[in-house]
Order: sequence, then structure tokens, then C-alpha cells
Amino acid sequence: MHEHASARAAVAAMIRSKDLEGLLHHAESIHGHRCPFLALGVKAGQYAMNYLDQENTGMEEMVAIVECNNCFTDGIQVVTGCTFGNNGLIFRDLGKNAVTVARRDDGKAVRLIVRPDYRDNILAKYPAAQPLFQKIVVGR
Repeated sequence: MHEHASARAAVAAMIRSKDLEGLLHHAESIHGHRCPFLALGVKAGQYAMNYLDQENTGMEEMVAIVECNNCFTDGIQVVTGCTFGNNGLIFRDLGKNAVTVARRDDGKAVRLIVRPDYRDNILAKYPAAQPLFQKIVVGR
């Protein structure tokens, strides 16, 4: 283990304890604002890391293949630790809010996708979110 391996210790602890609010706050500080797609990326990243039972020290243990170019990707990067700089993030613009996260050592992976009807379901459940969704996602 290298001398800077503890840089992700706080994020790893939040992943293990399923502290989504803490992870979202951390992602928001890097991304610049809190929005629906950032939250979805944080949740997907947290789920993938727990599912794969893996921590990422930034030393290329993991790879994330994102299929979109939006706020979702920042949530994935913050939580998984997979970035362009550490050779852990691969971008394939397939127009889907989806990610595949894999362990490099054995290839175990999980693919997560935001269902196409997510917006209708969320807005039906939380109608007060409609103005924020319009402003942040639709109106950019």
C-alpha cells in the first residue's frame, strides 16, 4: 500500500456505512451543485462498491465504464474513485444513464442503469421536485 492510500478512507467509511447523505455532500462539493443525476450516480456508485465488496485506493483496483456525459458520471467518480487520471474511468457515450463497475483482479462486475421511466416515477412520488428537475436537468 502506498503512502497516500488513506486519502479515500473517509469515502470508504461512508460507502461501508451506507451514508448516502455524506457521500452526496462530498460529491456536491466536487461537482458544484446538488442535483438528481448526481444523487443517482452517488447511489449507483455506493451500491456497486458494496455489491463488489471492494475498496478503491486509487491504485487501479477498479474500473468504471460510464455510458453518459452528465452529472451521473461525477457521482460515479466520487464514490468509486475511478477517474480518468488513475486510469479507472472509461467513457462510452451510449446515451444511457448507466455504469458498469468491475474489479480488475477477477473481473467481477455489476452494471447499473437508470430506468427510462425514472422521471415519471420520481415526480409522481415527489411532485415538489418538479420545479428543481425542470431547472437543473431540463433547463440546464
